[in-house]
Amino acid sequence: MTPLLENTINTTVKPLNDMTNFDKRGFNGWRVPPNSFSSTIIDLGEAQGHVLFGGGDKQYGGVVLTKTFIGLVPGAPYRVRYLARKSANIPGLQQNVANLRVMAGTTVVVTEEPLVRLHFIEFEGQFTAAAKIVQIDFVSVAEGLNLGFGNYYLDDICVYGRFDDLTDFKKGDWGLWQPTPATQTAVFEKDRHTGATVLHFETFGDDTDINAGDVLTRSFTDLTPGTLYTFSVEAINNIGHPVLPILSLTLNGQELEQRFTPTTEVWATYPRDFVATADTRLSIRSHVGTGRGNDYSLNNLRVVEKW
Repeated sequence: MTPLLENTINTTVKPLNDMTNFDKRGFNGWRVPPNSFSSTIIDLGEAQGHVLFGGGDKQYGGVVLTKTFIGLVPGAPYRVRYLARKSANIPGLQQNVANLRVMAGTTVVVTEEPLVRLHFIEFEGQFTAAAKIVQIDFVSVAEGLNLGFGNYYLDDICVYGRFDDLTDFKKGDWGLWQPTPATQTAVFEKDRHTGATVLHFETFGDDTDINAGDVLTRSFTDLTPGTLYTFSVEAINNIGHPVLPILSLTLNGQELEQRFTPTTEVWATYPRDFVATADTRLSIRSHVGTGRGNDYSLNNLRVVEKW
């Protein structure tokens, strides 16, 4: 049996990476709503550069900074990270501070944080995109007489997602993965358990030394070197006798953690963590070359940045 060869298709979520550091006095799409603090961009010098100054010495509750993001993936996770600090003690009102909350639509990303210190602190929160368009708001929360003032600096606001690449074989093709001589017995077929199209490796008694080795391989050039990712595959052992398949996931030719035998008649996910290199080559490797068993299927090859 020969494998089907069609156009390569896979799904990759390219990470949003929107950074605003207010240099060159730019708001980068962020907007200060009317009737909020009269925020301005000021220069703190070489150490910090330009920052957003809240500019208010009176109490206010409501949105002070907002931006709409388009093209997010519904159901995918995203993060908001920023630096903030109290700008100065207001003369005669040393205890009165900004109290900021970050929202993604109606979801609280960062709970209100009173900015009581005169040095920058990094804040971070995570949300799941409810739609393709999401509005991010910085909200001044005036809870009591001492909170909700505009005496703050904001800098390095980053809204970002994570790399997520999935190949699920539903169109009966390889995705961006490459077959090898060890894949010559593989066929795309409907799985009897799930009905999904999967890549099935079937062997026969006279199959000898043709099924071992890297059965699928792919080089990634769009991963960030030094960043932690998870490489996973869903697999099932279709027969359970007499010869069991033994598989591993590899990075640049080296096995990641221990080898595994897929569970008989039950789909399971096998994840392995790795640190990306400048040219990351991943593969699924079979360690059994004989037939009379050694019958398994693969689906949902995924490489995702680990958070």
